[in-house]
Amino acid sequence: MEIALGEFSSELYLLLLFHTILCILKFVLEPLYDEFDTLGVQRTSRNWQPFYSLPFLRYGVRRIIMSYFVPPCNYGMVEYDLSRSGQCHQLNFPFLERHNLKTVIYLSFDEPSQPFLSFLEDQGIDLIRPCQELAELQSQANSSMSEAEVLSALQVILSSQYYPLHVMCNFGHHRTGTVIGCLRKLQGWNLTAIFEEYRRYAGSKVRFLNEQFIELFDTDLVRIPVDHPNWL
Repeated sequence: MEIALGEFSSELYLLLLFHTILCILKFVLEPLYDEFDTLGVQRTSRNWQPFYSLPFLRYGVRRIIMSYFVPPCNYGMVEYDLSRSGQCHQLNFPFLERHNLKTVIYLSFDEPSQPFLSFLEDQGIDLIRPCQELAELQSQANSSMSEAEVLSALQVILSSQYYPLHVMCNFGHHRTGTVIGCLRKLQGWNLTAIFEEYRRYAGSKVRFLNEQFIELFDTDLVRIPVDHPNWL
């Protein structure tokens, strides 16, 4: 995965600078500490160690830096400015923040976590839930998606005004995979390529009903807006 340096925030630059300074201090000061030992200078504690080598300090810096590179489970790029994944947790927020998302399509029947809702509010990201208005389907949360849900999600995906856009469900397997599979069919992909992509994300959790839904999905039902993305 290529990451442009220009995408890093100023906070990350400061962390990298701080980490570099620690490495330089270690290089410069380590010989002095060794010389003190040679001269018999006693350290103040049996467990004393240089400040730059404190495990919690190294761990904290590395954890903060690495959080910029931790995507949600089953994360992937679908098209330019269009991505997909499973549930997003706090460790994934810095990664998502760098993508400057405008809209998130949430396909799960489960309520989003409060930290995730707070993150969306702080970032000014709109949350769209195609399933929320279909209350009569809530008892069938584990079943394959309905045609109405897929069409509702596709209408958002096909409108450039919602981009950059992220599509997600619980694990990024089935509901997200079904919507993206129908999108691929609309793009003119053959079924072999569509199912290969679906299975790559679903792994051992492949559902025949989802593949059947994609195969039988009628693309003529989709209304393509005037402001559709360039890749369609």
